[in-house]
Amino acid sequence: MKKSTAGHIRLGVLLFALINQGLVLAGYSPLPFSDQEVELFLSTVFTAVSSMVAWWYNNPVTKQGKAKEGE
Repeated sequence: MKKSTAGHIRLGVLLFALINQGLVLAGYSPLPFSDQEVELFLSTVFTAVSSMVAWWYNNPVTKQGKAKEGE
């Protein structure tokens, strides 16, 4: 990815977050999610990421890891 493209993406995400925060401060809820839905999503993401990290570190998938396994 080119540096300018990544910069544009970061700027877009920042602008989205600032607009969202301004709407929340003004009393509007621009994102149609309940607290329970957010909690469920974050819990699912945490479980998926921790599962992938555990799998990655317990299974040698890189050349370096496979070389260490053969020692």
